[in-house]
Amino acid sequence: MRNKDKSIQTSTTLEKRRKMTSANYTMGMTALVLAFAVIINLIVSSLSTQYRQIDLTRGDIFTLTDETTEFLDELDKDVYIYLILEDITNRNDDLYRLLQVYADTSEHIKLQTINPAQNPTFMENREYVSEGSIIVEYGDRFKGVELSEMLISSEDSNTGNTYYFYDMEGQITSAISYVTSEELPKAYMLRGATRDTLDDSLITEINKQNIDVATLNLTDAGAIPEDADIIILDQPVEDISDEEYELLFDFMENGGSLLMFEYYNHNDESELPNIENLLAHYGISVNYGVALETNSSYLYDNVAYYSKPLLEEHEITEDLISNDTSLLVAMGDSIEIGDVPDSVTVEPLLTSTSSAYYKAASYKNSSSGASMSQLASDPVGTFNYAVAITDDIAEDVQSRFVYVSSYAFAETDAFSSTIGSGNATFVVRCMQWLANQEDTISIPIKSRTYNNLIYTVDAQQRIFYTVVVIIPAAVLAYGGYVWFRRRRK
Repeated sequence: MRNKDKSIQTSTTLEKRRKMTSANYTMGMTALVLAFAVIINLIVSSLSTQYRQIDLTRGDIFTLTDETTEFLDELDKDVYIYLILEDITNRNDDLYRLLQVYADTSEHIKLQTINPAQNPTFMENREYVSEGSIIVEYGDRFKGVELSEMLISSEDSNTGNTYYFYDMEGQITSAISYVTSEELPKAYMLRGATRDTLDDSLITEINKQNIDVATLNLTDAGAIPEDADIIILDQPVEDISDEEYELLFDFMENGGSLLMFEYYNHNDESELPNIENLLAHYGISVNYGVALETNSSYLYDNVAYYSKPLLEEHEITEDLISNDTSLLVAMGDSIEIGDVPDSVTVEPLLTSTSSAYYKAASYKNSSSGASMSQLASDPVGTFNYAVAITDDIAEDVQSRFVYVSSYAFAETDAFSSTIGSGNATFVVRCMQWLANQEDTISIPIKSRTYNNLIYTVDAQQRIFYTVVVIIPAAVLAYGGYVWFRRRRK
């Protein structure tokens, strides 16, 4: 009996020990898991924002491009970014998250939130910006960036669709580059009653490269400002005056740079002796006709004068070629390269294919019903739409000139629904080259909406036959093969 009681007690004791061991094991594992979770949280919290939060947005809105990352890696100056905010509910969370990514990427980026109501003297000596915007500052140089410049909407006048874009990274990186740069190029756009002006969106893109663009009326000013690096002449309907010619010629002879876009509707009766003399000085001329494309792989909307130009190798076109950027040339004239002076180098930038043909200026004088059909007398070949010119005037003096013969090429908003920002990117690259900017940063605008894909005529035909003919035919053939095999069994 005693042995039986002793056996029962021993069994009970062992059971209690097993339960205690199990409980201790459970508590130990729980403590270990909690400790592991705390350690993981500490490690994750020490990481930068771009690693803590996965960017699943279209276009990687919260992921810095390689250009910005490399720029921040080389930054050796403490730059302050002030987010102007009185009410936290007015904070744009997307902007704030990206600003944190900047601060986490570089120890030289100092991010602060400023409440003007609590710090009324802060804005006294700085550029005014609205609620939710930022001020970027280094030393005594600063630049304000409005929230509206970083969050962009654009309506397509043809379709009525509204497109939304983010330009946060482009504007922020540009502002940091602006306040830390020692020299900033200056461009002046010649104004007048018979001259066009660049789109505001294009000027914004140029300003992002820290090239300041202002307007200039030479007739009123009487001189080109001493700080001018580039002169822009966009689609002059009439000739420049003798005084303007002399001022432009002297400006170029002293190492200035010129960007010119041709007006499309000059004809046989047009008299532009000063512009033609300026072009002839560099060994080029134009006929004021139009090159029409016949290769369907380089046509938009099946319109002969809406063509996709070929990009020729040049410093300006280097990254456009590598990125397979699409441009649009409308009513492109042919730029003839003639007898070029010894000090001058002329290089094509944009050309037609070898199958294009050329209508002379008399075509534009014809009635609106004049045929664009190719005639036996129409020249056929490769035509130049844009050229880059360098003039080595002296050992340390070089003048640069880009001439574009395409109608409304710089009216980039008109073609954005077809090719996106291709034309704008080309113009910006021209400006960078003219300003002799060696180290440039170009951050593209990131789309927040899905745009319709636009294809050349040849691409549209290939897609049509593949989807409508080839794939259905293959499915039917395979179905017939399977049916035939089953019938035989």
